[in-house]
Amino acid sequence: MAYDLTLHKKSIQRHALRQLDFFRHPHLAKKMEMEKLLTACENISVDGFKNLKYSDTKSGGKSIYKISSFEHELVLRLISRSLVRLTGSKQNNRKIIVNRLKVMLQEGVSFKVFKYDISSFYESVNVSELLTDLGKDRGFSNSHYTLLESFFAQLASLNINGLPRGMAISAVMAEYAMRRFDDKASERETLFFYERFVDDIIVITNPKEMSTDLGKLFRNNLPYGLSLNTKKTKKYEFVEKALPDNIDEEIHNDFDFLGYSFTVTKRQNRKKNLPTDRRVTVDISKSKTKKIKTKLVKSCLAYCDDGDFDAFHDRVKLLSGNYSIYDRGRRVNRKAGIYYNYSLVDGAKSISLKELDLFLKTMVLSSQGKVFSRLNPKLSSAQKRLLLKLSFVDGFQKKIFNNFPSKRLVTLMECWKYE
Repeated sequence: MAYDLTLHKKSIQRHALRQLDFFRHPHLAKKMEMEKLLTACENISVDGFKNLKYSDTKSGGKSIYKISSFEHELVLRLISRSLVRLTGSKQNNRKIIVNRLKVMLQEGVSFKVFKYDISSFYESVNVSELLTDLGKDRGFSNSHYTLLESFFAQLASLNINGLPRGMAISAVMAEYAMRRFDDKASERETLFFYERFVDDIIVITNPKEMSTDLGKLFRNNLPYGLSLNTKKTKKYEFVEKALPDNIDEEIHNDFDFLGYSFTVTKRQNRKKNLPTDRRVTVDISKSKTKKIKTKLVKSCLAYCDDGDFDAFHDRVKLLSGNYSIYDRGRRVNRKAGIYYNYSLVDGAKSISLKELDLFLKTMVLSSQGKVFSRLNPKLSSAQKRLLLKLSFVDGFQKKIFNNFPSKRLVTLMECWKYE
């Protein structure tokens, strides 16, 4: 049976609509309203994106865009699925990358690790060249190509350059733009390991690899308009020489990648003349730990404003535990949370999990600071006890699972969205 992704009512219903859409747009339960939406989607094949509506917010100094006109969002979802299916352009799996990196770092040989970051990745992609390449790809639908031309022409008229962050179509098209770069980098004989996740690149190389040569290779093969952020370029050297027998363990290097921190010890040598693996401890990165703390603080502020303790308690449960959300497109329940988002962390050795528990305890009991001084008098002793029963360490190690209806999840997460 053919996998039909052409733009018509049935394909939109089957491949673009999601379970959460019905919570955000409850009127779609009415047949007449659904028919009206699907007709609007079909009309885009004629009208293009001339009536596109969007909202934008700031996060980390970057603009994050969200399509406000629902029919346009659905059409872009369909095009994204078509692009992934027909060209194979999709983001690599973060968990697989991290697991492979950990295994490579354990090797008891000499090597170098290089980390690179692409400057303003989404904003700098040359959309005109990207569309030209896509137009030559025989696997991609002509009708979808025409719709993309209309979409980016409308963005240009609104002074939005490059690929708009926050939109699913941007992530898929960014991967398509980088496909030749990835192929060229992977061909280099001195690279033992190469991975890229969006704008973050990490490689493990022969110990003789020169940073100037590698940097030149990457710069010369980046798509037009993109450049490396030299301030974020990092190099770490690992030597084969083992520790003396009388020293148990010594840290060789530590660095962050994809939300994880990697602490790598020097090579052990318990049996002479035999290489022994290094020990690699994986934890939640400092930046991700900080983001979780920020969400806890935002949860405090929401409670101070609305007095809804049940929502406050559920938000802390959500952050410190695990939950699932139904993916209507793939008809599966996706698991998320402190364990499922960071399942490769060594829970027994994690400093970050203990740090989060200490922060939670301080948040509940302290009366110091702008936020906690507001929170403390609003909490009863019983409410404090309920909050102190929650634990990031337990949530991770015991895989504590909380069941929240999809509509409740949307409500709880709303206060975390913006800076």
